Amino acid sequence: MAHFALLDENNMVIDVIVVGNENILDKDGNESEAIGKAWCEKFWHRKTGDVGFDWKQTSYNTRGGKHYNIDGSLSDDQSKALRWRYAGVDCEYDPVRDVFLPPKRFKGWILNNTTLDYEPPTPDPTNGTDVYYWSNEKEDWVKHNS
Repeated sequence: MAHFALLDENNMVIDVIVVGNENILDKDGNESEAIGKAWCEKFWHRKTGDVGFDWKQTSYNTRGGKHYNIDGSLSDDQSKALRWRYAGVDCEYDPVRDVFLPPKRFKGWILNNTTLDYEPPTPDPTNGTDVYYWSNEKEDWVKHNS
């Protein structure tokens, strides 16, 4: 099965759908994102270019820019690694990098350009004794009072 993410006008993922493999194959039996995209547009009546909608294929087995087999081992065919990670609702598509970025859950966190994950601007100060949590209000770590 193939998966396609529906993007809004801000390149935010608003839905992810499953598309049968038979709907993404060309006449030679090869997977084609363009054919899958056309199927999505026809079936879901959301065409690329319609007020801010677009479809991008995503791979359920892609993590950290690598493609993995169902058993968790690294795939021999890395051409199946699509767009750094599997897209989920609220992920953002970055058209410059051609990747899906995770949702930015915390205000003040910064995108790490190597891992493509959001990280706090300062490391978690938890030291084994004291426990801290991130406060969106203060945009900083706050000691948990237990």
